Amino acid sequence: MFAAIVPDSRTKDLSKYTEMVDALTRKQAEALEQASEQTRLKMAEWELPEILLAVAQPAELPDQLRDELEQVQSRGGTAIFTDLMSQRSRLRDVCGEEITAAKDLLDAEQAEDMQLREQYGTKWSRPLSDQLNLALRDKLAQFSQSLETAQRSDEQVHMQYEEKLDVRLPYTCVLADVRVLTLCDVCIFRD
Repeated sequence: MFAAIVPDSRTKDLSKYTEMVDALTRKQAEALEQASEQTRLKMAEWELPEILLAVAQPAELPDQLRDELEQVQSRGGTAIFTDLMSQRSRLRDVCGEEITAAKDLLDAEQAEDMQLREQYGTKWSRPLSDQLNLALRDKLAQFSQSLETAQRSDEQVHMQYEEKLDVRLPYTCVLADVRVLTLCDVCIFRD
């Protein structure tokens, strides 16, 4: 009955059209499936799902570590350490100047003692300056050595500090459990 209403050529055209639509739909579905699989592989390679899930969840810090971080922040955080690093050379210079001034005083006292010995000869009965100041000179030598050791130690600490500043983490965790992560950070971190 309906065959008489719809011509046979139109039914064939409709059938061809349906087959074309089905073929195109299958082709697009296959392309979508391939793209989805490639995306899944790339995301797994970058560990992106895990990283995104970790970022979405607040960071859980142990209570003891959180307390220590809050103490450090309440005392000025790393700014205090940075300030101390900048003061170290000035303080080392002051210590060096004081050691030099003390040596100069001992040298002046020794020169004065020698001059007075020459001027008064045997009447000058004071003990030799070299003998009296031996302990002080030894102490100054120890201070000089300690200052040099401190300088080497300061340089090592400064180098380690600078190395730590160069470390770039893919995210930042702060006390409020807020993490900041950009896709660029993830890509740079993974490559």
